[in-house]
Amino acid sequence: MAKKVSKKRSKKEEQMSEKTEKTVLVLLVIIIILLAVILGIVILKKNNNIDNNDSNYKVNIDDNDDGIKVTDDIMDNQTTTDNKSYIGKDKAISIALKDLKLTKNDVYDLECELDKEFNQTVYEVTFNYKNLEYEYYINPETGKIIHSFKELD
Repeated sequence: MAKKVSKKRSKKEEQMSEKTEKTVLVLLVIIIILLAVILGIVILKKNNNIDNNDSNYKVNIDDNDDGIKVTDDIMDNQTTTDNKSYIGKDKAISIALKDLKLTKNDVYDLECELDKEFNQTVYEVTFNYKNLEYEYYINPETGKIIHSFKELD
């Protein structure tokens, strides 16, 4: 009878050992997945040149709006951290409208924002006139039109 007891124990031990092996295997798979996710995040950050210490942007939450607005401190200050002077939003709008011999009263949905396009900082001026939407990219330091185009609204 003593032998039967020891056989039962060894079966229990075998079952516990199998459960332990399965648990260890599951934990290893979870660890590998987590490492892959972390590595993916690191690679994405490196490829996108994400800088968490970028102080040029601020987030505003407007109670009257449904979303979060990300604004650019550079636009608010009209100067960069390099102390380069920018022409300002109003001047950029004026340059774009002057190119078409239009005034603010002639257009609708007029917007201007400081943005990164063509690997450089630009004022992006957009507006609609008649049935067309216009987009202008203007150098914020010189006021020179870098690129413009129009498309059907």
